[in-house]
Amino acid sequence: MKKREFISFKEQMKKTLIFYSLIPLLLITFMGYCSVYLTNYLVIKKENQEVSKILSKKIDIMVSEAFEKIDILSRNEKIIEELVNKKITSITYQEIYNIINNIELEGNLIIFDKNKNSCTNIKSKKLTSRNVFNSMIFTRMDNNPNNIVGVTGKFYFLDGEESDYCICKAIKKNGEIIGYVAYYLSDSFLKETIGKYSQNTIILVDKYNNIIMTTNESFRNGINKIGKKLQISENFSKIDENRYFISQRKIYYSNMSIYCISSLDYIIKSFFNTFIYSIFVLFILTFIMAKVVRRVAINKTKAMEEIISGIEKLKKGDLNAKLIINSNDEFQIIADSYNKMLESIKELIEKNKEETEHSIISEIKQLESQFNPHFLFNTLEMLRYTIKTDISKANKIILNISSILRFSIENKSSEVTMARNMFYIKNYLEIQKFRFGEKFQYEINMKEELNDILSPKLIMQPIIENSIKYGFIQEKTFKINIFIKEIRNNLIIIIYNNGKGMTKNELYLVREKLNKEKLETKEHIGLYNVQRRIQLMYGKNYKLIIKSILNKGTFVKIILPISKGENYDKDINS
Repeated sequence: MKKREFISFKEQMKKTLIFYSLIPLLLITFMGYCSVYLTNYLVIKKENQEVSKILSKKIDIMVSEAFEKIDILSRNEKIIEELVNKKITSITYQEIYNIINNIELEGNLIIFDKNKNSCTNIKSKKLTSRNVFNSMIFTRMDNNPNNIVGVTGKFYFLDGEESDYCICKAIKKNGEIIGYVAYYLSDSFLKETIGKYSQNTIILVDKYNNIIMTTNESFRNGINKIGKKLQISENFSKIDENRYFISQRKIYYSNMSIYCISSLDYIIKSFFNTFIYSIFVLFILTFIMAKVVRRVAINKTKAMEEIISGIEKLKKGDLNAKLIINSNDEFQIIADSYNKMLESIKELIEKNKEETEHSIISEIKQLESQFNPHFLFNTLEMLRYTIKTDISKANKIILNISSILRFSIENKSSEVTMARNMFYIKNYLEIQKFRFGEKFQYEINMKEELNDILSPKLIMQPIIENSIKYGFIQEKTFKINIFIKEIRNNLIIIIYNNGKGMTKNELYLVREKLNKEKLETKEHIGLYNVQRRIQLMYGKNYKLIIKSILNKGTFVKIILPISKGENYDKDINS
């Protein structure tokens, strides 16, 4: 019989909770709400498109009918004859009335003579003096004498009625304009007729996006046009933080367009509010179920929880988190083994730590010892000649070199204050100045508040020595500038020389050597030792950076952490 795979009781509870109850419930709830939202959206979309279709067809029929009637009136022989005689009879009035009375699209008809004076107003409604758009009507008719034109504007009548659109045409006889016929559509009739088809916002515009009629004034801007966002919007759109479904249809006969706008904000807000409420209920349900499961399982998994807790503490580095389990079963065996393992780990860590520290200290001391003899030979050679010529100068050289040697072999600490380091670096630079005379110059810039900062002993000397060895050119004055400052809690030491510099290939090789774990050649051993000491003492975040340009000099930057030195280390004359 095949042995069944072991599954913990706690894991079974989790699977029961997550896979067999919560996840299906969450999925069903989410899919249900998405379905409700999608259904509402599709219903609104369908209604919007149907209303748009019906209204566009309705308006097209009404407007085309009005266009045809106005065209008929403009060619009526009786009207033409009586306009010429400057008098319209009652019979003609009746005939005109019968024609416009059959127009479904209500409005006010006015016939003007060639001097643009009103000859007749069929419904006894006169324009007020505020009708600034009337001149536009006559201009349009004069420019298009053979066509019916539509003009969008605000036309006011004395009885308070308003019109936003006028259908008009010039009346001609023998090619000459003798009058005009204008039909001002009733704004209230348009709103009433269109508004009864839908609770949505309906906007009727001309080909220039001027509003002829709207059931919602918020979409009208200051110049009686629809906003640019609405003009380019289609289907699901967001305008001024509000969401809409927008459909647009052309009314081809009159170059009009109709917008049908349905707000989606209420169903979106309703969806999110209900969804958040459901998530809250599910969260409470999950919390209660978790509590019940935990209470049922806690007695049966107490030993296991203690083992897990001990392992978690071990992961965080707590090696004293021993397990005390007296259950007389397998868990007690595991706990005893765990405790023995902890003891073994602690012993190994202590041993490894001791060996690592010893190894690092040994390597640092070895690297420090390599710095001592690099410049000694050249200095002694120079001293041999100086003793013969200048005893006083030779004495100074001896004092300087003896202080540097004594400092380099001192084993108190691998770190000293910047004050001590700079004292011995100045001694070293003075030796080089004795050696090269006026051909060698140096300058040091360091604020006094950095004197107590700790740094590796003689960390700059190998870099300066390297600069002289590879960068010194006899033809010009060789100068070394040292800048020391604190930047972002780091000690920055910059050593620049104006020597011959390096080619790109030479610089690449030097950088490559600095990044190696072990130096294979003797070239640039001073720079490598500096880099190695820094990273052994402080870690990989602290290092040495080199930049160089051929014939322009070399720039070396050392990055060290900021730490203060002890009082005894301030005595630079020891």
